[in-house]
Amino acid sequence: MSSFERGAADQLGPIDQAWVRDRRSDGAFDRLAEVAVDVLRVPVALVSIASGYEQLCKGSSGLPEPLASQRLTPLAHSFCRLVVRDAAPLLIDDARHDMRAPGDLGTGDAEIAAYAGVPLRGTEGDVIGTLCAIDHRPRAWPTSAIKRLAALGRLAEEILRAQALALEAETANRRAREAQTARHRSETAAHQEAAREAAAVEQLSRRLQRALVPARLDQRLSGRVAVTYQPGTRRLLLGGDFAHVRALEGGGIAFVLGDVCGHGPEAAALAVALRGAWLTLQHDEALTIEQIAQRLDELVRETGEEAIFVTALLACLLPDPRLVVLSAGHPAPLWIPESGDALILDLSPGLPLGLADQTRPWIKQEIELEGDGTLFAYTDGLVEGRARPGSSERWGEARLLQEIATLNAAERALGALGPRLTEAAIAANQNLLEDDVATLHLRSV
Repeated sequence: MSSFERGAADQLGPIDQAWVRDRRSDGAFDRLAEVAVDVLRVPVALVSIASGYEQLCKGSSGLPEPLASQRLTPLAHSFCRLVVRDAAPLLIDDARHDMRAPGDLGTGDAEIAAYAGVPLRGTEGDVIGTLCAIDHRPRAWPTSAIKRLAALGRLAEEILRAQALALEAETANRRAREAQTARHRSETAAHQEAAREAAAVEQLSRRLQRALVPARLDQRLSGRVAVTYQPGTRRLLLGGDFAHVRALEGGGIAFVLGDVCGHGPEAAALAVALRGAWLTLQHDEALTIEQIAQRLDELVRETGEEAIFVTALLACLLPDPRLVVLSAGHPAPLWIPESGDALILDLSPGLPLGLADQTRPWIKQEIELEGDGTLFAYTDGLVEGRARPGSSERWGEARLLQEIATLNAAERALGALGPRLTEAAIAANQNLLEDDVATLHLRSV
């Protein structure tokens, strides 16, 4: 039985309580619902939570008015109640003849004839809601439908956990600052408390890092992908750099690398939402790379913050070798041949996500890569620091190429290059590299 069947939003942890009681819609979950509609070929999909006797839609696609605006329905008239109650997936092919749908359960304004739903768990494991797909006509749900819905549900949970971690980390940061500035305590006590708070922040930072870059890779990518993430020295790990990779049929690698402008829990939460949205959109094979960029752009715009924008690389590295790439204002990656000098690929970057307009559309490019080698992509924190201690000159792309030229084969190897270049940039900045750095190093075959 779930916490809500016990009548108990207040029995949840504080992070889940805050999320459950926030009645605003969430752009990340709207995008997730849109992908569910596309992938499952249904007219309606919802990300909803159950609170007491109510069901609140945190994200939706295809929901008719006035439900789309109200985002609130009685839980008693919802199939989601059954998913929450049983903490298990539910498939209903025809609600008119299904004994699990007594009376008018769920068959009112939403016109539900067929239903597929999976439970969503909060940060402490309680079922707090559902991700569901709805059809207005009866249909036989294939086995693949529940598998795809469950995969999307896991992404919804990942976004929720990341938002919770960002909030936790911001709280820990605030406490650390308060401990450092406390004047009414003894110096020793203040130092001890500051050390404890700093340790708490570091632990939360590591957890948040795992939400921003892939902690585990698909076995098919073993020996072909290396990811590094280095938090900015002055901002701990509340940054907005993010990365994700996905193995493709035929040996290709799809990847995204992005950088949310700004820092703090909002930037980190948006970064995780974009990372999850990108992976979700990968499940819809009909979407082009330009359409994926458009969906991510919409997600950034829905933050409502005019100053927020995101640079990003969306790409596929194919074993030919060939790179299919779209740049939304992001630094161009490097191609590093097995023998020879590294070179900066010639890209035509469009505007960052959140700032795009029809007069300057994104351009998908296909770049033939010469010979065997590796692709190295990075966020701008790697090149925007100082070139050397005390210098006003930036590290820049030229210094990046020079640094690679000095490295031997072992130092250029997959898994070694990203950390080596990051260490060099940190050393040039007297161990105070302010911005976050994320790198992706990929082998074509």
